[in-house]
Parts: sequence; C-alpha cells; structure tokens
Amino acid sequence: MKVFLSSTYIDLVEYRAEAKKALECMKQEVGGMEIFGARDEEPKTVALAELDQCDLVVGIYAYRYGFIPDGDDVSITEQEYLHAKSKGIPVLCFVVSEKKWDIDFVDIDEKKKKLNDFKARILKGKTVDFFTTPTDLGMKVATSVHNYLEEHKPAHESPSPFGRGVRGEGKPTGSTLPCLGFFVGREKELDIIQSALSPDSRTWGALIDGPGGIGKTTLAIKAAHDAPAELFERKIFITAKVRELTPEGEAKLTDFTRPTYLAMLDELGKELGEDSLEKLAPDERPDELRLALAGVKALIIFDNLETLPEEERTRLFQFLSRLPEGNKAIVTSRRRTDMDARIVRLDRLARDEALQLIAELAAKYQRLARATQKEREDLYAITHGNPLFIRWIAGQLGREGSQCRTIAEACAFIDKAPKGNDPLEYIFGDLLETFTADETKVLAALTYFSLPAKLKWIVDMTDLPERQAETALEDLADRSILISNIEYRISHFLFTSADSEIHPHAPP
Repeated sequence: MKVFLSSTYIDLVEYRAEAKKALECMKQEVGGMEIFGARDEEPKTVALAELDQCDLVVGIYAYRYGFIPDGDDVSITEQEYLHAKSKGIPVLCFVVSEKKWDIDFVDIDEKKKKLNDFKARILKGKTVDFFTTPTDLGMKVATSVHNYLEEHKPAHESPSPFGRGVRGEGKPTGSTLPCLGFFVGREKELDIIQSALSPDSRTWGALIDGPGGIGKTTLAIKAAHDAPAELFERKIFITAKVRELTPEGEAKLTDFTRPTYLAMLDELGKELGEDSLEKLAPDERPDELRLALAGVKALIIFDNLETLPEEERTRLFQFLSRLPEGNKAIVTSRRRTDMDARIVRLDRLARDEALQLIAELAAKYQRLARATQKEREDLYAITHGNPLFIRWIAGQLGREGSQCRTIAEACAFIDKAPKGNDPLEYIFGDLLETFTADETKVLAALTYFSLPAKLKWIVDMTDLPERQAETALEDLADRSILISNIEYRISHFLFTSADSEIHPHAPP
C-alpha cells in the first residue's frame, strides 16, 4: 500500500519525519512533498498527481493553513484533502493539540479563519486523532494505519497461521506465559491489576512489589492469564530472574532469563517478530520497539526487575511510560518505587489461603500429609505466610540428606541451612550489599525486638539523629525488608538475623 503524507511543511518537518519513519517501519510506501524534488510542474499539479497514485492519505495539521496558489482561494494542503475525498481515497487526520507553538508558524488574519474552517470540516469527518510531540504523532499514525489495514483486509485473505502484526505478515500471536500451577487467594490484588489493565485506566499497567518469595511472579502470571483475550492479542512473559530456590537448594537460571535492560528489549522484539532489533545501536532499539508495538495490543510481563541495576530499571520504566495505546504491562520487583502505574503491595498469604497451599503440597510430600492441624498452623505461623518458605520447609521433610521428619525439625533446620540452600539467604542475601551504614545500624537494633519498635528506641540504640534513622527506615521499607509506620514512629522487621525467627509484621 502507498500512503500520501499531506501537511504544511516547514513547521512540521520533524513531525512528518516521525510519521514517515513509522509508516516505513510498517513496510508501507510513502508519498509526499519530500519525494517531489525539483520539477518543472507547479506544486499543486505535482501533489495531486502523486496523491492519485496512493491508497491512503495521512493528513497532519497544526497552526498554518499553507500556500495558496495564484488564482485559488484554497491552500494546497486543503486541496489535497478535498481531492482525496472526491476520489474516494480515505484520509486519516491528525491535529496538533500542543499549545506551545513557535509564533512564526502560526497563521493570522484571513489564513487563520480559513484554517479554522478547514479544521472544522475535518472534525466532522470523525477520522481524527490529536497529537503533541513528533514521537506521539509517529506512534498514533502507526496505530491508526494498522487498525485501518485490519479493518479493510480483503474478505478472501486467509489469516496467517502465525497471526499478523504491525510490521507485516508472519508476526507471532498468542501467549508465551508460563503455565499456572496451584493458585489460591489474592482476590483483592487481582482486582487492582485487572483495573490497571483496563483500556480506561490512564496507566501503563501494574507494579507488584514485596519481599522475596511472597508470590509476585505467580500473581503476575495469574493476572495475565485472566486478562481478557479481546484486549490482548499477545501475552508475553520476560524474566530477569537468574536463580531460584528449590528444596534441594539454589538453582541457576540461564536458558530463559534476560538479566539486562537491552536483553529484555531484544527478547520482546523477537516475540513481536522483530528479530533484527538487536542489530541496531542500543539507543535506537527502544523507539524501534515502541513503533513495533503500535497496534499490537500486547500484555507484557517484566519479571524480577530488582535484578537490574537502578539505571536500567529507570530506563525500562521510561520505556513503559511510552507504551503505545492498547498495550499494557505487569512488572514484578521487590524494590518499591513511585511511577505511573498501579502499585500492588504483596503481603503474606492469609491463614486460610496458606492452609490451602499446605494441603496442596501435602499431596506431594507424604510426611506433610501426616502433619496435624496444629502442626500446619505452626508452619503458617513460623513462615509468616511466605509461600516460598512454606514450599521450602515442606520440601525438607524426608528429603535425602536433610534428616527432617517433622515440621518442627524442618523449621529447626533453618538455623543450620548450608550455603546454597538457605531460604533467608535466598530471600534477603542480594540486598546485603546495598545497605548503607545507617541501614545496617537500624537493622541490627531491630533484631532485639519481637514486637513493633518505636523510632525513639532505635535512635537511642544506634546514636543516629532521628532524621537519619527515619530515612533509613523509609529506605528499608521501600525494599520490602520491613514495614515502617512513620506516623506512629514505629516499625517492624520482617526477619530477625539474630535467630532467623519470622515474626508478624502487620503495622498496628
């Protein structure tokens, strides 16, 4: 298909360039004044003749009416619009909504009136979108043209067995989500995520945060499976996780992990059929990928972002803030941050939910099946409803070499857990190197408490100024290591390093 770009020129050079780039990325031929070159014919004749060879017109309109040829009352830009209409060539119109505009590119007097009348006619056509920046225009042109192509696909054209994406034929469709295992509870959190994925939500999606092993990835996968298929033709899972904890110990992940920002973008490009993305310069990939997402309607899960350095996490969140309309994301991380997304703070499983998980595990572990109701209640209390911890302790029962036959013995084994199979080390070990001196002092002080501790007590024990101690508490809370209630000047540590005992951590 050939697309004609119609607009005034000097005021919209950058905007036309973005629109042209978006169309060429979609493998569409582009016509317009850039290709005319020096010709003997007068501009109107050249423009209208070129337009006759096109299948679709993309009109871009700002605050200039454009050149009016001698003897005419209408600018070439408006004549292109009228000519296309007379020939039955569809016109997709894009009108600037940016108020800050170079005064040199704003028409006044008679031309301003003509421009306003022209825009009024455009708006009646109901094929109009509004744009701000050149980048915003490029994204919206790509989305609108893609939707037009889908709506006007010939009836006899058979769909590709691999689906059809914004860049042409042969694009993958469907889901690459992992299979969902046993799942229980989290109704409130699922409702929040589904609300964030709604087209009416003005966010790019949801961020799930919480301590290690609390079930962030499982919740993300469940929410993605539940997301309506009519909203998302693609569901894509990409993880930065480089290790996992099994009852036998820590296992490295290499085959399915993408532990850097660019590796995650490259993987997303491959999922969209853009295999050549990784051949581009690093600073060109995000924008190319953004254009590839225009019109795709993808739900993307970026898992375990705490693995990425802070600078790379920031870049990924900036990318997500520019997702084209129709695309959403779910992100999991144990590091809290404020952003244009719905934040889901994931806490322990409720008692009944945890007992359901234990019952499910009992079908796999015979010794857990023999546990009394009280022992199962004790398991919940000791693990404080952390799903990973529950699974790990259940896995120690009868495991070769563990010498654990009862829940009490498995819990006692935590104190003697070897390096490489220590659940506390797995959950919190990667955070140790990030602690500041003040944070270390605060954590050391908190190990002496089994109940919520007042800020004043922490200050007295650490000799830190109150503001420094308060800042340390806030930073630790942001990494889901403790819960801090600054209003009441109290906090509560999730796990004490003194005895590895797990304590209740709900704020009063």
